[in-house]
Amino acid sequence: MEPSGETDRIGTPFFELRPGLLGHVLGILERAVQSMVLATPGVARMKEVPINARLRPYLVDEASHSIPSVYVIPEGSVYSDGVGGQYSSAKTGEPDFLAIFTCSFQHPQRYLGIECKKVSGLRAGNYTSYYINAGVQRFVDCSYSRGHPCAVMAGYVFEGDPASAAAFICRALAKKATLLGVQDGLSRAHDFPDHQHLYCSTHSQRETCVPIRLMHLFISLN
Repeated sequence: MEPSGETDRIGTPFFELRPGLLGHVLGILERAVQSMVLATPGVARMKEVPINARLRPYLVDEASHSIPSVYVIPEGSVYSDGVGGQYSSAKTGEPDFLAIFTCSFQHPQRYLGIECKKVSGLRAGNYTSYYINAGVQRFVDCSYSRGHPCAVMAGYVFEGDPASAAAFICRALAKKATLLGVQDGLSRAHDFPDHQHLYCSTHSQRETCVPIRLMHLFISLN
């Protein structure tokens, strides 16, 4: 239940992430969002950045009670001296949250990136485009999670239902398949049956030629 198998060969992931640990982090994320929604009336009307700020303590709480241990930190936090819990700020090029594993304190680049975006389940439009262009695209062009085998896109569904939001994202990915290096289009992630609205897509990262599997978790804010 930990990252393993590090390499720096072109076309090979920087490290491997075992499915059990990925599912563990997805569970932490989904439970944290659900707890935040219950405790925050009107969260669906909030902007993305305040939602992330509200979500952070719930993520930290869920992660702190989890076994195996996972540390969830916000973007802009990096290791200052290579030991657990010591971070410094002001770093760019990171997704909204990083899931850090206890076995990775000596390897700051071994994390699971989590990028969060508001999405609509009623109509395709600006939110769908932003999810693609400011979310998926950044993993593909190596702005986020360079050389990583997988990462997470969390879709905050503020209107409509998660399945409809996923359908809009699926069509948007298909339209930009070449630009986004799509190897496998959006489909249900049947290897993670505990998550009803979890989907996955596989893309080729431009600078590394490493295929990155994006896990798209759509969660209602209502």
